[in-house]
Amino acid sequence: MLNKKLAAFSLIEMLVVMLLSSIVLSAAYYTFYKSNMYYSLFTNKQKRVLNIASFNTQLRKDLERCNMASRVNNRIVLKGGDREVNYISLNNLLIREQGLMRDTLEGKVVKFVTKLKWKKLEDGLLDEIFIEFVADESIHTIHQRKRYCSEDLIHNSRFGRWQ
Repeated sequence: MLNKKLAAFSLIEMLVVMLLSSIVLSAAYYTFYKSNMYYSLFTNKQKRVLNIASFNTQLRKDLERCNMASRVNNRIVLKGGDREVNYISLNNLLIREQGLMRDTLEGKVVKFVTKLKWKKLEDGLLDEIFIEFVADESIHTIHQRKRYCSEDLIHNSRFGRWQ
C-alpha cells in the first residue's frame, strides 16, 4: 500500500504552465497600459480643443455685446456699457480678462491681426480679429468680426476713437 502513486503534475509541467500564464498576463497588462495611455492622450487633446472652442465662442459673444472694439499694442479692448473685456497676447498665452476674472489659452501666437474695413491696423478701432496660434503641434485659428450699428460709429467718432 505504500508504493501507490498519486495522480499529480510534475515540477516541469508546473513550470511550463507558470511560464505560459506569465506571458499571457504580461500581454494583457501591456494592452491595458497602451489603451489607457491612448485614452488619456485623447481626452487631454479633446479638453484642449474644447477650451479653444469655448475661447472662440466667448470672443464672439464679447464682440456682440460691446459698443467699441479697439487694439492697443498686443491687447484688444472690448467696451460696452459698464463692461470692459481685454484679450491679451503674451508669449505662449492668450489671456481674457474681465474684471477679476482671467481665462488663459495656451499656444504660441503666430499671427495677431486686427482690421478695420479690410485694412490691417496696429492700433485703433477694429471690426475684424484674426488670431492664429500653434497648440499641440497643430495650427488653430480664431476669426471673428464685429458689426457696428451706426449709433456706435457716430458715438465713437465724436470722441475721437475712430479714424
